[in-house]
Amino acid sequence: MARPEVTGKTIFDVTGELLPDPQVARAFNVCSKTIERWAGDERLGFPACVWINGRRYRSVPALKEFVINLIKAGKGGARTAK
Repeated sequence: MARPEVTGKTIFDVTGELLPDPQVARAFNVCSKTIERWAGDERLGFPACVWINGRRYRSVPALKEFVINLIKAGKGGARTAK
């Protein structure tokens, strides 16, 4: 699997690729445990993983679709301090 080039693009600019869960966690600014929780919650519709050599990878197009669906549902807003 080719690694994305360092071009200043975000990982969501890459198409047709798989990202390892640690990179997915960085993209969403959460810890790896949160990715596991999201994956376990069927109501969220978080993309399923593909296991390769004992590591979890997720499809970039599926992650893009997940983000779009969150925004459409009104759940993708920024957090605000109370």
